Amino acid sequence: MNAIKEARKLIEREPTTASAQTLSRLVLALESEADFPISDIYKLDFDRFTLALKILDEWRLDRYL
Repeated sequence: MNAIKEARKLIEREPTTASAQTLSRLVLALESEADFPISDIYKLDFDRFTLALKILDEWRLDRYL
């Protein structure tokens, strides 16, 4: 879960930024199997967008292995 660790560090460093809040909501939604508006990911800058995709990729791999 390298992407989630990276996201956690970002969220701890910049908890009030919109991108940190979006990533936090994404991780919480995946953990709780709640809905998440995927359009929120597209509002992120490219680096954060890539991180969100990595989170989704790792979540999917962990879920189906």
